[in-house]
Amino acid sequence: MEQKVIIVSADTWTMEDEKTGKINTGCTVWYLPIDELKPIVNSDSSLGCKPCKASMPFEFIDIIKNYGAPCKATAHFVMRLSNGQQILKVDNFTFNK
Repeated sequence: MEQKVIIVSADTWTMEDEKTGKINTGCTVWYLPIDELKPIVNSDSSLGCKPCKASMPFEFIDIIKNYGAPCKATAHFVMRLSNGQQILKVDNFTFNK
């Protein structure tokens, strides 16, 4: 599955695993689906759309730096197993110039 998005922000993070002491790193990407950029009244009486979040490898920040943020992209999703349930997760982004 693919979805046109606007990447609005990206942050790198580094965290030590408390059990193993291993240093984990990553990049959190915040994005908005372009199709949802219209006035929305949600069923819980809130308004608008909230940014979605995806976890990417730490080095992904270098790609974002090349394109800048905000920027247009296509999010590519895959099905993953999480806590015994199948969910859609962002696997990668390709950038639209």
